[in-house]
Amino acid sequence: MASVRAFVVAVLGSLVACGGDERGQPVDGAALDAAGNRDSSSSVAPDQGTPDSTSDLGADERLDLGADGTLDAGATPSIDGGDDGGPAADLGAPPGRDGGPVPTDAGGATTVELLRVDGCFLEVRTPGERTSYDVGVRGTRYASITIAFDVTHGGWREELFDRESLAHNLFGFSRNAPVSRERYILGEGALVRPAAAGLQRTSLFYARVDLEERPAGMGFMGYTSFRDAFPWTPGETYHLQVVLDAISRTQTLDISVGGETRLRRAGDIAYFDVSLTDSGWSLEIGSEESDGRDVSPVGWRYCDLAVTALPM
Repeated sequence: MASVRAFVVAVLGSLVACGGDERGQPVDGAALDAAGNRDSSSSVAPDQGTPDSTSDLGADERLDLGADGTLDAGATPSIDGGDDGGPAADLGAPPGRDGGPVPTDAGGATTVELLRVDGCFLEVRTPGERTSYDVGVRGTRYASITIAFDVTHGGWREELFDRESLAHNLFGFSRNAPVSRERYILGEGALVRPAAAGLQRTSLFYARVDLEERPAGMGFMGYTSFRDAFPWTPGETYHLQVVLDAISRTQTLDISVGGETRLRRAGDIAYFDVSLTDSGWSLEIGSEESDGRDVSPVGWRYCDLAVTALPM
């Protein structure tokens, strides 16, 4: 642990000296929202790993820091560890599209549609191309929020296979919180390790442990990822459905192909409750590019996006 802290302090010092703040970079490419607008105000790079303090820093891992040397919403840390989420929970096959998870009942409330984009709306042509949508009503609390879309695997970033691992980050979901470290909540990445047999293909379901402030360089302790072996295959189309449930304090990922569930993963997020749901939200499709583990999913195509919620 002492060696890890020493490394973190060294990296922190060098990055602060450079004054690096990666938030708010313009969104390049042809991605437009349903109204023909593009929003680059909530740039999110979900490069989280395990909060396990015994994890070692890999050769390709880094800390993304804001201009003041602290972690912010658009720069979450890359600390790549083992499976920190425990075994996947078997949720059975509740009703709903593709048998996906059903959110907690909020006392008879009716589900509302926050966003719908029909048809294909983004094909990532260049590294860093992405689009963002503002969803949710400020001042309204939600028992649960559900995000669903189709994504077609556009291939791996083989030109970067000299790196130890590559997380092709598919999307990120953030609160419109006044404090940057309290914004990023969850996301999903398709991880491969080029040197491993079969690329060691993995689903990285990003999450938070808490929203607490920590000493500079230790912000990664607030993040985690629920990891599962998953046979990501170029050319295949996946339906992703994610439920963020403030009542049961869980987040659930369901990945299906042609109506057949291929992966269902539930993770506990004990810190999360309804008081964190009323500030409005930002959904980023696609991701930033980095010179470390996190890479943009170039070639991947997104279609039929829907965000629904169950108000309190």
